[in-house]
Amino acid sequence: MTRSLIALLFVSLLPPGSYAQAGSSSSDKAPAARDPQTVLKSTTRLVVVDVVATDDKGNPVTGLQEPDFAVTEDGRPQRIGSFSFQSPEPAAAPAAPAAMALPENVVTNVPRTRSTSLNVILLDRVNGESRNRTYAQDRLVKYLESGAAVQPTAIFILEKKLSLVHDFTTDTNALKDALNRVRPSGVSRVLSVDVAASPFATKGDFHTNENGIETTLAALKLLATTLAGYPGRKNLIWVSEAFPVSLTIEGVPRGSSSNAIMSARSGGFPIVTEDNSAATIRALNSSDAQKANQADAQITSYSNPGKSHGYAEEMARIADALMDAHVALYPIDAAGMGQANRLAAQSNMRDLADRTGGRAFYNRNDIETGIGSSIDDGSTYYALSYYPDNRVWDGGFRKIEIKTTRPGVTLRYRQGYYALDPSISARQEAANMAQEFARAMVFDSPLFAGVHFQAAVTPPARKNQKVLVQFAVDPHSIAFEARDNGMQYVSVSCSVAAYSEKGDPVKGFKEEVTTMSGSLNSGDYQRMMRSALPCKRTFDLKPGRYLLRVGVLDNNSHLMGTSNAPIVVP
Repeated sequence: MTRSLIALLFVSLLPPGSYAQAGSSSSDKAPAARDPQTVLKSTTRLVVVDVVATDDKGNPVTGLQEPDFAVTEDGRPQRIGSFSFQSPEPAAAPAAPAAMALPENVVTNVPRTRSTSLNVILLDRVNGESRNRTYAQDRLVKYLESGAAVQPTAIFILEKKLSLVHDFTTDTNALKDALNRVRPSGVSRVLSVDVAASPFATKGDFHTNENGIETTLAALKLLATTLAGYPGRKNLIWVSEAFPVSLTIEGVPRGSSSNAIMSARSGGFPIVTEDNSAATIRALNSSDAQKANQADAQITSYSNPGKSHGYAEEMARIADALMDAHVALYPIDAAGMGQANRLAAQSNMRDLADRTGGRAFYNRNDIETGIGSSIDDGSTYYALSYYPDNRVWDGGFRKIEIKTTRPGVTLRYRQGYYALDPSISARQEAANMAQEFARAMVFDSPLFAGVHFQAAVTPPARKNQKVLVQFAVDPHSIAFEARDNGMQYVSVSCSVAAYSEKGDPVKGFKEEVTTMSGSLNSGDYQRMMRSALPCKRTFDLKPGRYLLRVGVLDNNSHLMGTSNAPIVVP
């Protein structure tokens, strides 16, 4: 480790323990922080399943205990490792005392209140017709005007890219006002709190094209990455007229690779044979990248003749990422009643919901009812986990089945996961890490809470001085990699991007990354866990008002944290 990192190792912006206590200057409420614990990398996969239990009238069933549930994976009984019941809590705890409030020039992405679930409302302007997009937005505004109490909710718009309209908050008026400022071409301003196998048809009732498909996949991937940093259940309420994505895998031979699984649902194309699937599995789990690429090209060519790009493996990984991030999909059809040729879209909607433990809403004109029902449905659930006894990561889909001994109870939960090799996934994530971090630093990109930090933003006191941003990263939210010599390796990067108040990139501003990395012995490691990992950036800005996007990347876990910080340069 460099001398400079050792010298700064125990410097913190706030007293030890302040990460769990500090409040936010905003009245918005964000989801709970992860329990403070050291994160060590492991190849053992813990499968966490959120279970919604309802009676015959659709009301939540409470009072169930762990012995009331039985879990199987591919028909084999699994031992439940943890069990808890999650439900909305009473009114949020009062704000932190003024003595613990953050200084005016300090921002944080540490959540300040506890919540059992998060809601993400996605207004889709890519798939479907423009008239229905406008109608969907109007109905969402109507729901927000009703004054219904909500768990922390964020709103996104999907157009040429995924854009954040407002980050997580329980203030429906703030959400409504932000939505009303949305222009047809995208958001007018990002409002931030302190962190608060598919038939890819290009015709018929999908009203989309290849570009729309790629935009949709990119958005789902980004949401999966963003939401993975938050604990608990996330309800993705996807309001759209067209749903060109399905997670159904029936009809695929057992042991098929993720590529073959998704190709089998490519709508009218032949199903990949079992021999090809097995070859793909061997190639994907081989260290020979060239073989894997050749196998992928073979699947792409076979399942999508005449297409320049295949989506099979990509969709499988996105589906797995969504389920691993505990995201339940709630598709809401914006087309309303009386629309012909809707069978395919509705089939995909049911599949999206069934596979992830959500619900689908269609054949009705009251979109606001579907939104409200989705938010209520996903707020009360049982969380259980288990370590699968099958440790062979062959890329195949593993079916989860949960039953209860309580009569008259209906259970909804994600129906499985893809057994992707953790080491291969880690290498792919590492290869894309720099690009993903750059996207997270974009002005209207979602705010990430995978890594917790505080950042002090200091404008220059006199002319010719630089702006200084000092980060204090919570060591409990980063991954330490244990080495054979008993040392703990850590690598964290920090970066700052500058934008005008309207969100335009500052001309001539060079966004650079500072990386602090090295190995800690036992004593240094214990001292760091009682303080914070420092990182800093200095840069020049002309006089004016700016909005900074400050971000931290954990190079070991590939998790990120971002926040926005206003600054006035005299």
